[in-house]
Amino acid sequence: MNMADEGTETLARDFLKALQARHVEQILALFSDDGTWIAPEGTFTGKASIGAYLDWQFNRGQDFKITECENGVVVEGNRAFIEHTIAFTLQGGRAEYVALSALELKNGRVKRIRTVYDRLSLERQIARGPLSRWAVDRLVRQEEDGLYGPRQPQPHR
Repeated sequence: MNMADEGTETLARDFLKALQARHVEQILALFSDDGTWIAPEGTFTGKASIGAYLDWQFNRGQDFKITECENGVVVEGNRAFIEHTIAFTLQGGRAEYVALSALELKNGRVKRIRTVYDRLSLERQIARGPLSRWAVDRLVRQEEDGLYGPRQPQPHR
């Protein structure tokens, strides 16, 4: 690994540590002023917008735990990819999902991050009340229509 890759890996691990600590200011310090975070919920550009997104994320539930997964941090030049799990408690129920964050660096700062995860799977875990569960299950059934064939039973959820 060359020096540039080591710097990228260090920044990526600093990002993950600050995320695990839910320390918004430390996370924002890693971004360029015009940095962008692209997530399933939308695109957030600039530190104020990214900070508001992080505040929203961290205030959605309690007992957050963010853990690096087995693929960990993968570095390629000025890019780093981090596989991590995010777990939290919301309205008494526990939710956990795997996310992949791709960081692009410029001049030693995060210029852009793109985080992807299965949002529908998360919504299934946090749906409360019969109407919410019905709506999410209906969306999943529509999406999976024909996947298991006419004679194969769908897996239990």
